[in-house]
Amino acid sequence: ISYGATDPSLSDRVAFPYFFRTVQSDHHHYFALSKLLKYFGWNWVGIITSDDDSGEKERELLTRYFSAHGICVEFTIKIMDINEKFVNQTALYEQIIDESSANIIILCGTANIAFSTYLLSLADRLSQKTLILTSKWESFTHVLEYCYKIFHGSLMSSQHFIYPVSMYRFWQFAASRHPSNYPEDILLKDIFMFYFCMPSNYKLHSFHSNLYPVQLHNCSGEERLTDIEDFNTTYHSPSVYLTVFTMFRGLQSLLSKQTTERKGISYRHQ
Repeated sequence: ISYGATDPSLSDRVAFPYFFRTVQSDHHHYFALSKLLKYFGWNWVGIITSDDDSGEKERELLTRYFSAHGICVEFTIKIMDINEKFVNQTALYEQIIDESSANIIILCGTANIAFSTYLLSLADRLSQKTLILTSKWESFTHVLEYCYKIFHGSLMSSQHFIYPVSMYRFWQFAASRHPSNYPEDILLKDIFMFYFCMPSNYKLHSFHSNLYPVQLHNCSGEERLTDIEDFNTTYHSPSVYLTVFTMFRGLQSLLSKQTTERKGISYRHQ
């Protein structure tokens, strides 16, 4: 059960009979994106994607929907991994953008630090364009923060969570999780260090402050997981909660069925 996989091929029940997801596939998003471009008359666009299977699949699907709505793709840039050809590749990408008359550029594919490094090298060119990011980019917050200057003024769609999930019980559970109550929970400590305050261990504090560009302060004891800015986003929390809850209910039903079908012999106590 996935809360983030949007590849349309995963909808094939023959090939993936045991795969389920709590998000929509790319088909729905790309159809809506095509409608948006058509509505504003943006019929001449470029595509920047990653040079891998994911990037190629998304490019093919985007091109198919764009073609059906009369939208032309003037150029496609496939971002490679950083290697000794970085300077030459950057110069080639700059030339493609300079010679293009498209003012709208769609970003898709796999977003990682290599991808964002190339984007930063193209900042002067991209700042003159309108960037449109596919919905999966919302989960790449580290890339968005790394290249925030480039994405200023860009458009990014977000999937609407279609399941009416009550998050109150989960919110109560998360609010009760605090390092002082669960001192053995290392992950919880790391989360609190990153988002809230410094640990009591000086060596750990020094390591953390050198590793992450986050200014730490003394803990007040009132910090809660639910205070994290992105905790209540409708993209992550409900879909993750539904994934776990679905698995729980499935296992619960399976165990209940096994219990009722179990045969036994009763003896009267003497």
